[in-house]
Amino acid sequence: MDEAQKSQYAFEDAVRATARMLWNEAALDGAGKLDERERDGIFETRDTIHLVEATTSTKLYKASDDAKKTHESVLRIRRSGSKFAQGWLITQQEPTADQRDLVKSKYSSTTTIMSFDQFRSRLFNGNEYLRARTIHRFGSIQDFADDTVHVAENEFVPTDFLDVDRTYSVPHADVLSKNPSGARQLILMLGEYGSGKSMSLRGAFIARRKAYFDGAMRCPIYLNLREHTGQTSPVEALERHARIIGYSGPANDLVRAWRAGFVDLILDGFDEMATAGWGGALKKVRHHRFAGMALVRGFLAESPTSVDVYVAGRENFFDSMTEMKQALGVGDGFRIVRTSEFGSEELATFLKRKKFSGHFPSWLPARPLLISYLLAKGLLVAETLEDQLDEATGWDHLLDMISAREAAQDSRLDPGVVRRLIERLATLARSTVDGLGTLDVTAIQEAFQREAGFAPDEGSAQLLLRLPGLAPSSREDGTRRFVDTSLASAAKAGDVVRFIQHPYDEDAETFIGVISGIGDLGKAVLAIKLSAANVTAPQVLRALQIAASSEEISQICAEILSAFLGIGDDVTLGPINVRSMSEDELTLAVGDVSLSSFTFTECLFTTVNLEQDYPAANLPKFKDCIIGAVTGIVSRQSIPPQFEGSEIAELSDEVMTNAQLFAAALPETQKVLISILRKLFLQSGAGRQESAFYRGSMDARSKALVPEVLEKVHAAGFAEPTRLRGKKVWHPNRALSSDARRIIFSPSSDHPLVKAVLDI
Repeated sequence: MDEAQKSQYAFEDAVRATARMLWNEAALDGAGKLDERERDGIFETRDTIHLVEATTSTKLYKASDDAKKTHESVLRIRRSGSKFAQGWLITQQEPTADQRDLVKSKYSSTTTIMSFDQFRSRLFNGNEYLRARTIHRFGSIQDFADDTVHVAENEFVPTDFLDVDRTYSVPHADVLSKNPSGARQLILMLGEYGSGKSMSLRGAFIARRKAYFDGAMRCPIYLNLREHTGQTSPVEALERHARIIGYSGPANDLVRAWRAGFVDLILDGFDEMATAGWGGALKKVRHHRFAGMALVRGFLAESPTSVDVYVAGRENFFDSMTEMKQALGVGDGFRIVRTSEFGSEELATFLKRKKFSGHFPSWLPARPLLISYLLAKGLLVAETLEDQLDEATGWDHLLDMISAREAAQDSRLDPGVVRRLIERLATLARSTVDGLGTLDVTAIQEAFQREAGFAPDEGSAQLLLRLPGLAPSSREDGTRRFVDTSLASAAKAGDVVRFIQHPYDEDAETFIGVISGIGDLGKAVLAIKLSAANVTAPQVLRALQIAASSEEISQICAEILSAFLGIGDDVTLGPINVRSMSEDELTLAVGDVSLSSFTFTECLFTTVNLEQDYPAANLPKFKDCIIGAVTGIVSRQSIPPQFEGSEIAELSDEVMTNAQLFAAALPETQKVLISILRKLFLQSGAGRQESAFYRGSMDARSKALVPEVLEKVHAAGFAEPTRLRGKKVWHPNRALSSDARRIIFSPSSDHPLVKAVLDI
């Protein structure tokens, strides 16, 4: 059988399937013989016998032959008086002018000629559906520039996917386009928040829409599953979908087309389907998740085998891949893929389409949602380098956006409640050493009730299960943990801000059990929020005194102290004794407020950084503390008395002091570079004030070189300048830490940055 014959047979099957749905009384009818001649379809209803001929040919003689035999048979049936008869000549493409004229001039009384698209439209008007569907929202797609759900189709930049185990790349064409072999496509698409699931699904919709307009048999139907909460029947869902988008035909048209196998299904957002009956029974969450996926299972079980099916959602909604497959009804025939972030080429294309030509922040995850939001709000555009968006400010804005996006799931919640919820969960996560948490459903439920004021029901419980940045930490008990460390670090600042602002009103029990810090990013967000709220040094100091007075919450003294040092205002301090606090790094820089009235008792420090020339009189007392390393002190004989009684594992004597550095036989610009990189990369923190780069054993000539060297450091991507409280602050790019250390510890380094500063 040649390809032309295969195409003809396939077309005849499609025409017969349409006829069976169109004349459902004759659902068991099909091809047959009449007047000793083969007929492509004979469909007998209560009142009418329909004779159908289907052809892929555009030849006039073929239409003439089919029309003539149909005409003769129709006349014979009508004359017999048994039933009315009607003939149909269905062409694969639009009938040619000659074909149409022939039938109309000779056989119009008995036979109607039309294209398959016209014939199928009697069952389901695909063109009208696509018109209505195209102007309705697609999943979670949003244009942040004008706060609408309509995003131009040409803004979509396809990216390759990852396989289920994240071991290899899957070309986007293999996922989004129809299978060239004609084989059925069954795709389960997983991805984190903002990774472009809905945009990718719309890309598949657009490709299939074009194919349909070009004559393909199947029309894509795209359902936002969040619009079908509580539904379990595919029939009911399709009818509701028709009404939602404003399809002008009967709502059951979509059902008939689906049953006939004339559609491809795209089901977006399984994680957004709330289920009735949640109540407060979050411990029965798996049962409810399974129940909530009844509609998806119904579609997969009842769809004809010719229908392509896409299902997409956040994997973190389920506790395991096994649970997800069972709940969704996904069998072995499904291909599971994961969305991925933009590569360098895709990112460049995306930014070009957004008409962005500025500097792209190295800290920003290359996810379309996050980039689109910051671009739309004008946060990535800066007139000067120091005004570029820094990581902390960026994540502060992104937390607002993420919270608003999730709050849209429940009309009773405003974005502020959702943000406080995320921040509260981030604080609870600090009870683990890694600060990522092991959050059980009860703790999550209680946090929600505390922030929202009511217990989670079906809608809000759904929000809890799909919160961004959280994923299952155990298959056995359904606990959750943060997997987006940047989001978690930024969110951890929230409760600390509220405590500093209202140390008497805020419930200090929130911090009981906290054993880990908030990280450099969290400290930077903390500084930004306090600055925006005009919180003063005395306010921060008062909160610090209150936190230090309770050993149960003393761990938060680390970030409050960081905030206090960041403000840098001179304040008269009373004695403050901080007990049992642990901190990765404590940096004491020249110009910081004196901590001479502080005593750290039985605290744990990974590193204490003492900037060269830091006044010994300003040092706090370290009583019975354990310190991994102290930098800035080169011998145990020179350890200040404030450290007596504490255990110091090692002194960082591998780096020259500033005095030794500037006395070394190195080019002056290289010495300045090493000094700057040391302060950026060897002293932890959210950033370094630019004034710190001028301090130390520098002469006037070296200080004059600092601005030019900083320009080279920035151009090479080692640091980003921002402003905080009117001061320029430089933030290191931690991804280049190993390069920085190589430059610092190897004076003979031939790194491009070294070569660049030597050219100054």
